[in-house]
Amino acid sequence: MSDARPVVIHVNENGNSGIGTAGLIFSCLGWLTCGILSPIGALLSMFGLLCRGSKSHAIVGLVVGFPGVIFLVFIGAGLVAGFLGIAGVTTAAVAEASRHVELRKNTPVIPQPQTPVESANVLIEPLPSKKQNAVALSSHHVSKNGCVTLTSQLSRT
Repeated sequence: MSDARPVVIHVNENGNSGIGTAGLIFSCLGWLTCGILSPIGALLSMFGLLCRGSKSHAIVGLVVGFPGVIFLVFIGAGLVAGFLGIAGVTTAAVAEASRHVELRKNTPVIPQPQTPVESANVLIEPLPSKKQNAVALSSHHVSKNGCVTLTSQLSRT
C-alpha cells in the first residue's frame, strides 16, 4: 500500500494574467525610454487580452503602450526623413561644387595688367536738351592702394 496523496492544483481564475502585467510594465517603461519599449508592451498587452483571467492590466497596458508606439513611429519617421534630407542636400551640394570646379577648369584666366592705370578720361555722349547741348566729362583716379576716385564735369555748349 502506498500512501498516495492526490495532487490538487488551484487555478486563480479571477487573477490578472502575467502576460498582461508584463505588457503594462513594458508599456510604462516605454515612456521612460522614449517609446523604444512601447511596441513590446503593446504586443504583450494584446496577448494578455487573449489569456484567461482579468484583463485589466492588459487593457491599461494597451492604453499606455499605443501612444508610445505612435510617438516612436513619428519620431522614427522624422529621424529617417531628416537623415534622407541631409543626405539629399549633401549630394546636391557635392554635385554643385563639382560642377563649379569643372567650370573653373574650362574658364580661361585673364591676365591682370602689370602696371596699374593711374588716371583716365572718359567722354560721355552729348546729352539731348532742347535749350542747349551739354557734354559730361568724367575722369577717375586709381590710387596705389586700389581706391578709385571719380570726378565729373558738365560743360554746356
